[in-house]
Amino acid sequence: MAEAHETRGDYRAAAICFDALAEVSGTVEALRALARMERKCRAYGRAIAALLTARAHAPDALEPLRELAETAMLAQDFALGQQCWAEIIDRLGRQAHSYAVLRALACHRQLGDEEGAQALLGRSAAILQAHLPPPATRMLCEGVRPLRPGLYMITGNNGTGKTTLGHFLQALGDPVIDADTEIAFFSRGAFTSEVRHDLKARACPEAPEAPVVWIWDRARFDRVRACATGCATFLIGGNGQLAAGFAPEAVEVFHLVAPDDVIAARLSKRDSVSHRVGSHGYRAALRRNARAATPPYRARILRSDRPVWEIGAAVHAPPPDPQA
Repeated sequence: MAEAHETRGDYRAAAICFDALAEVSGTVEALRALARMERKCRAYGRAIAALLTARAHAPDALEPLRELAETAMLAQDFALGQQCWAEIIDRLGRQAHSYAVLRALACHRQLGDEEGAQALLGRSAAILQAHLPPPATRMLCEGVRPLRPGLYMITGNNGTGKTTLGHFLQALGDPVIDADTEIAFFSRGAFTSEVRHDLKARACPEAPEAPVVWIWDRARFDRVRACATGCATFLIGGNGQLAAGFAPEAVEVFHLVAPDDVIAARLSKRDSVSHRVGSHGYRAALRRNARAATPPYRARILRSDRPVWEIGAAVHAPPPDPQA
């Protein structure tokens, strides 16, 4: 039953089923499944609680620890995230991937702990050198050109690498806000929800027969912009008309673009019902890719079919001289 709800995208129903299963069985796998559904519903606190229980049952298991680290980052609980990533790196030793180091580095810097960040970089130098070229490691160690305070937007089609870029910017120390979590929600007529499954006909039989659309909320955007006055803050997410009404209010907009084959390859790796290969969302992302390459707002266009550190460097570089 739970798997059937998950396959249909009814994540709240799936979470309820997995919660009951976890209550009865108490197995680590049931708790991990519950946490997975709670993450999809953006109930990060409940997901963390389930994973902490799973960790108590299986303290030596690595996968619940990885999932807890990722969930803590989604919840912006960087202290918990730092603890988890540090344990992962310690347990894996030289076998750790640079991704874990970058996420741990992001936690240190989002907490304002530059001393801890530099200590981590020193301990993990061999890991970073094995996976990243020298310019990338220098950038992480030495920093980049600071941007003037204010809100910056990073937009682009599905699969252009917005989330991956956001992770790298966090490792550099930039504050990052996920627009899909903090601003956007689904709308169907007068009915709105932060998760799409709550707007299905059987959940809202009184809702009008209207397409479900993804929209940004003005009040939420204004709150985010007000928090970005003291430093350069990146709002990541959105594309096309969704972001068009808000883009002029940003200090600068960076718009990511990538060829169709890159978009297709990236979407195929996602754990997402709405973007799985052959789904409506997958086909729609590929259909609009050519159109999305030219956004309906002023933006600096950045190719994202290249290493993420190069894109991060481009974001922090001075804008090109229009007279050149």
